[in-house]
Order: sequence, then structure tokens, then C-alpha cells
Amino acid sequence: KEFLRQGFRGPLGLEDVARHVSRSPAYLSFLFHKSTGQTFVRHLQQLRIEEARKLLRETSLRITQVAFECGFTNLTHFNRVFRAFEGRPPSAYRAEGPRRSTRAESGRSEPEGHI
Repeated sequence: KEFLRQGFRGPLGLEDVARHVSRSPAYLSFLFHKSTGQTFVRHLQQLRIEEARKLLRETSLRITQVAFECGFTNLTHFNRVFRAFEGRPPSAYRAEGPRRSTRAESGRSEPEGHI
């Protein structure tokens, strides 16, 4: 998890982390889910969206820049994942500010798809 926290802003996949901890991707995926209760992709997305929330609140970076700063390589995918976690697009989040409880915190499942 620490390796993910340090590297989530760059291109990072299960294979990269597996290589770093000398495990096969399949076994790492199994261990990760068993120990955290969430998939590798879900955890990585969560780290990236948490950073995006912070940047949207605290900076005037364009949304495209926020997406890339957080490790997303595709703006459409960033918008889709952000909306799944937050229940609204990044532009609305920036305009309205954080809500008391987000979809991610309420236990609803988010799509995992691509990193």
C-alpha cells in the first residue's frame, strides 16, 4: 500500500507492484484483496480520486491538469471514475465544494475498469 501511495501519480499497474514485491500479479491481487477488502484497481482509483478532490479544492488547476497530476491518462476515464466516487463531475465538485457523505463513503460500489 505504501508503494501505491508513493507512486499513484504515475503510470502504475498491478504488474509493476507485483514485480516490486516479487510476487506474481495474480497472487498479489489475491493477497491485496484478502488483506484490504478491496481490489488493487479500486484502491488505486481511491488514492487518485482523493488527490483529485484535494487539488480541485485547493488549486486553480484546470480539470485536465488535475486528472493528469493524479495519474489518469484519459480525461474521459477520469470524469467517469470521479463521478462514480463522488456522484457528480469534477466541475460540480469544484463549484459546490465537498459534500458531507460521498458515494464512496456510503458503501456503494464503484466501477473498477481501467486504471
